[in-house]
Amino acid sequence: MDYDREVAPTVFGLALSGGVLRGAAHVGVLKVLDREGLRPDCIAGSSAGAIVGALYAAGLPPDEIHRQVRDFRWTSLARPTWKLWSNLLDLEPLIRRLRHLGLADFRDLRLRFAAVACDLISGRSVTLDSGDVAEAVRASIAVPALFPPVERDGCQLVDGGIVNDLPADVVRAMGATYVAGVDALPLGQVACRSNHLIEVLFRSRYLSIKANHPPPEAFDCLIVPEIEECSLLDFAELDLLVRRGEEAAERVVGQLHGDLGR
Repeated sequence: MDYDREVAPTVFGLALSGGVLRGAAHVGVLKVLDREGLRPDCIAGSSAGAIVGALYAAGLPPDEIHRQVRDFRWTSLARPTWKLWSNLLDLEPLIRRLRHLGLADFRDLRLRFAAVACDLISGRSVTLDSGDVAEAVRASIAVPALFPPVERDGCQLVDGGIVNDLPADVVRAMGATYVAGVDALPLGQVACRSNHLIEVLFRSRYLSIKANHPPPEAFDCLIVPEIEECSLLDFAELDLLVRRGEEAAERVVGQLHGDLGR
């Protein structure tokens, strides 16, 4: 054995799931990782995970991301279009805000990042890692019927969670040799009932998405915040979701330090 040969450094990749407002739990996870010096080398995210991952890759500290999402309201994210034959809302308010926060071109990001979308034409997962970051995020979060698809390179792109909600494979393709995933859609009974049309739509949709999640064995570390009782749509729970993300990350900090040697 050649003991003088250098050991290649571990490339730490992070996969962030969708989850609508539950995606705020990702912010709590990033707060703990940042504090502990466990910063990922690359990130891939679907839907809500694409928003948080893109902001972090652009250089926003987790505390600043928390401040930004605390100010979010549906009126600051989307607006009615009245195009009932195609989509109910568009995402222009959110896209303007993301551009204001520094999401421009992938080449300007401080960290390797990819957003995951679904091509409605082929049914395949599409990795977006070049060009306009805000437009890539728009595609990744474009829930069909609610938001319009994004046309790009002959594809009709919508919410990546449909085919690849927790993209461990994308992170590994980016060169990660150690992959942690943050699952903001834990499978379990929802504590509260809802008769709200959009809430029912999201809940039923995410039950099918959850069934297509990769197995735990796809990750070197799987972080699952305890957020089963949290709403997908209630902005009043954002701080709670961030806190639950922090708690989940604290539970695996020892493992990550040991595995990564950082």
